[in-house]
Amino acid sequence: MAPRIKMKEQIPAIKMKASKMKNYHKHLVLAAIGLFMSPMILPLRAASTEADQIKLLAPANSDRTITSAMTQLERMHTKNASCTNAIPALKLLLADNRSPVRRKAGRILGIFHAPLTDAELRQLCTQLKADDWGEVQSCLKALRDLGIPAAVPDILPCLKHTNPNVVRDACRTLAVLGDKSAIPAIEPLLASSNGKIKQDAQDAIDSLKLRP
Repeated sequence: MAPRIKMKEQIPAIKMKASKMKNYHKHLVLAAIGLFMSPMILPLRAASTEADQIKLLAPANSDRTITSAMTQLERMHTKNASCTNAIPALKLLLADNRSPVRRKAGRILGIFHAPLTDAELRQLCTQLKADDWGEVQSCLKALRDLGIPAAVPDILPCLKHTNPNVVRDACRTLAVLGDKSAIPAIEPLLASSNGKIKQDAQDAIDSLKLRP
């Protein structure tokens, strides 16, 4: 008759078996997640050329797909300044109803130093009235990169924005695009309790005083 195996002797084997089953189930779950995510990740990985990324800017795509494509286009432009073929597609996205899309489009157009028509500039400047202060700030940076003085009248109201970061970027942008006529609108900020705003205001005034 075979000797009985005591329960204490069986516990290590049971634990090892349970651990193997747990790892097996874990691998199954990870594999299932991979199969689910691969259709979404594959298009982004496959799009390795400028032309491929431009195709992903189609308004019908998700905001995540579009903004990821814009990020890739920006990286390509950093390596090769001639990679600006996306400009027409980016301009169309200025009117997109999704804040992340139109905000990023404006920012990339600024980085590309894209020429804008009066209508396109007006479309971009609508971002200065956005409820999201981050969108306003991003637009100010885009306008600064674009170097279009015609945007100054739209920028001046930003000097009274409730967010200090917007006010500071408005000063910096006016320092680039404005002339001496913008100084009176900036001067009240010299009395601000925010030291950083005061400094940006003074820097802007000093720059504008050097203009003809």
